[in-house]
Amino acid sequence: MTYNLFLRLLLFFYNCVLLLNLVLVFQFHRKISLLALCFLCLLVELKHISAQEKKQYFSTNHYQEDTAKISKLINDIRSLRMKHPDSALKLSLIALEESKKTGFIEGLARSYIVLSMLNLDKGKYEDGYNFLMLAKPYSWSILKTRPRITVIWCSNLGTFYGNRGNYDSAVFYYSKALSLYQQCNLSDTITLLNLYSNLGGKLITEKNLTQGKYYIDKAFSIIKNSNTINNRTLGKLYIDYSYYYGYQKKHTLCIEFAEKAIKALKSERESMMLIDAYWLIGDTYLELKKTKDAIPYFQKILNDTLQAPVMHKAKALQGLGGCYFVEENYNKAAELFLLATDIYRQAQNNKLLLECYQSLVDVYAIQNNFKTAYQFQKLYQLLKDSTTQNQRTRDVNQLEVKYRTSEKDKALTQQQILLISNENLIRQKNTWIITGFILTVLLIGFLLALYQIREKKEKIRIITLDRDRELAQLKARMEGEERERERIARELHDGIMVQFASVSMNLSALMEKLGHNESTEFENILLQLDNATVELRKSAHNLMPDILLQEGLAEATHYFCKNLERSAKVAIDFQLIGKMPIIAPEYELMMYRIIQELLQNAVKYAKASTIIVQLNCQPNLLSVVVEDNGRGIEQKPNTNKGLGLLGIEKRIKSLNGIFQLFSEINKGTSVYFELETQYLQSRNTHHHDD
Repeated sequence: MTYNLFLRLLLFFYNCVLLLNLVLVFQFHRKISLLALCFLCLLVELKHISAQEKKQYFSTNHYQEDTAKISKLINDIRSLRMKHPDSALKLSLIALEESKKTGFIEGLARSYIVLSMLNLDKGKYEDGYNFLMLAKPYSWSILKTRPRITVIWCSNLGTFYGNRGNYDSAVFYYSKALSLYQQCNLSDTITLLNLYSNLGGKLITEKNLTQGKYYIDKAFSIIKNSNTINNRTLGKLYIDYSYYYGYQKKHTLCIEFAEKAIKALKSERESMMLIDAYWLIGDTYLELKKTKDAIPYFQKILNDTLQAPVMHKAKALQGLGGCYFVEENYNKAAELFLLATDIYRQAQNNKLLLECYQSLVDVYAIQNNFKTAYQFQKLYQLLKDSTTQNQRTRDVNQLEVKYRTSEKDKALTQQQILLISNENLIRQKNTWIITGFILTVLLIGFLLALYQIREKKEKIRIITLDRDRELAQLKARMEGEERERERIARELHDGIMVQFASVSMNLSALMEKLGHNESTEFENILLQLDNATVELRKSAHNLMPDILLQEGLAEATHYFCKNLERSAKVAIDFQLIGKMPIIAPEYELMMYRIIQELLQNAVKYAKASTIIVQLNCQPNLLSVVVEDNGRGIEQKPNTNKGLGLLGIEKRIKSLNGIFQLFSEINKGTSVYFELETQYLQSRNTHHHDD
């Protein structure tokens, strides 16, 4: 329900309430009749509102259809512009009237612009300018919705000033159109190409060749990188290049590019630009004094089938006059110059009008008609003085505008300085507030960090104490075990082995007494006793290996591997990588016992046939690998390692080491552990690891 419908219904119910209050004083049947009347009024009102909304709906659709028809009509007018200008003019007036009836702003802007272009083509410059001024408010009012229309309006105003010979104003409006195109982020390639071409062409006409060629080159680069550009656009660029080389007096290139333009434009039937190309070739031949070649091109422009605009016809008449002047046909030349002069005077193109006056002075002077020559010389001088005065007036006006603008800028600058100073004060206060807040946050963060560091140090200290206590207990146990091993080894070496030696000596003496015949049994006993002595010596040596104290861990491990390889008939591959670091004796003994226990497990329990022992020594790390191809160890999530492996793992981790066990049934076992050498240097090093 719309807002209008809601108000109507509210007013209707208010009237119904009033009627019901009046009915209370009448009889009952009258109440019923009035209620029925109210109900009928409600139906009529709803029907009226529905009809209005329906009418509004159809009027909206009708408006959209009308605007679409107007837009199509204007597009058709553009195609008729050169071939049938009168028909295009009539259709433009129809489009203008239809746009006024429907209130179609875009249609009004486009209709006035098209009418301006058609009048400019006919040489009606004042009418063309007036139509552009009528289009101005409509064109600029749709800048945000249809910016392309505003860009075209600026470009057409530049064309108007270009036809009037005010090339500086033409350059200004072409530049403004290009700036609007870029600000509005348009993506119309054809419009951009036309802007580059128009701006470049006018800059070249102003003898600003370098900057003019810059814009023409930009347009040409767009053409090379696009597949949708038609021959019309390409021909227009060829004409711009022809103008450029013409001003540089490179006549061959000028004619070459003009001929390229004619070749491209003939298929497009674009007569306006064909006229430019014809004039360029004719004017170039005229400069070269090749009048026979120049005259046909000027005559093509004057041909009625081409329907050239008035200004182009005037330039062709001026060119033909120049040709006849070179051929010394002065009467014909004067006639043509006078025709061109009338057109330039109506168009108020003072620049070309001055050229025609000068040409007429030369024609009449060479014919000794000095009176007429003087008259045109006087007209020339008056026009030149007027043009100079107008230029001075424009310069003065521009200076005055600049002065007023500078005064306004000064006032604005002072206001801006005041605003900036206030903003700086506010910004400074905000900066202090923000700085104070940031410093407070940083201070709180710093205090929290200190607290956390302190807490962390305390935790590390407690962990270190626990680890030191555990390590001390481990060392005490290890030292006790080593002392017990040393005592047992000493008893074996000094006691039992001495007794074995004395028994062996007695048996040897007894064998000598009995003689050879009865000594066979004694020899077997003596051999068994020697073997037992050797095994006992090995056991004593393993309990307290002297080579470990003398040569170090690497040599002791190598020696143990060799002995175990001979006695157990197992292939043991010992590998030492790097240089063995200096390790405290108690840690060497601990690692030796660990390796010894791992090798004995591999031989005794795993029944391995091949074992690899590797010591890898790095600057700050010592790692050991013991790997066998034995039965392996069954590893399940909830199963515990054996007591021996648990003891080894506990000893390694007490020194901040890493212990890893990899095993698979019937595929072998690999034990890896590593220790940092800083924990193996001395007894007290580990107390300072925080």
